[in-house]
Amino acid sequence: MSKPMPLPVPSGVPSPAAGLSSSMPLPLPTPVSGLTSSAPLPLPMPDTEVAEVAEDTTKESEPREVHPLSRPYTMYCYSDSANQAADYLDSLVPLFTVDTVEAFWDHYQWISTPKSVPLGVILYFFPKDTRPCWEDPGNGGRLQLRLKKGVAHHFWEKLLVGMIGGHFDEELRGMQLSVRDGYDHIGVWTKGSSEGERGIRDLKRRIVEVLGLPKEVADLIGHQRFFPDRR
Repeated sequence: MSKPMPLPVPSGVPSPAAGLSSSMPLPLPTPVSGLTSSAPLPLPMPDTEVAEVAEDTTKESEPREVHPLSRPYTMYCYSDSANQAADYLDSLVPLFTVDTVEAFWDHYQWISTPKSVPLGVILYFFPKDTRPCWEDPGNGGRLQLRLKKGVAHHFWEKLLVGMIGGHFDEELRGMQLSVRDGYDHIGVWTKGSSEGERGIRDLKRRIVEVLGLPKEVADLIGHQRFFPDRR
């Protein structure tokens, strides 16, 4: 496995754990305070000297440095209650696709934390070319972490950062966050590789390391295999 890449948080982007208090699962722009009138705002024209300085500053500014990811990733949203009668794949709503560290934080800051996501909503984070469904031939199973309320947002964010930063091998296929009544559930989708149970044990140990938990916790993580004969 290649050496994990650093994940700097770009300047001007707030901490991913801060300010995410919206009750909506979809990304929503923050309203601007005081703009309640339909009348246009007064925009005084700058004098010539100010305009020239602003133009020169724009020309001299350099583009923001970006850190490419190893592959593009897509965040999906699904609601149990809103899509009971609809086809599952057709009901998946893509929220965003990113291919750089900076783009990930730019979009992620608008996504609600597990504490404010409505019941029945499921978030998926998968490589762009991987579908979050059992029928995808590359998906072999799922590790399941059932968590009490109030802690899922810390674990979810650490796993997302570990995934895009290359802290997991190819055994990890994607991740799922399900908000339930009384608890939250994080699912780590697995490849079901030819290494079998050894690959699953290694992934469990790596998850525990990324989350900063005692290594004994790895034995408590359950594993569901979608198709027992799939390798």
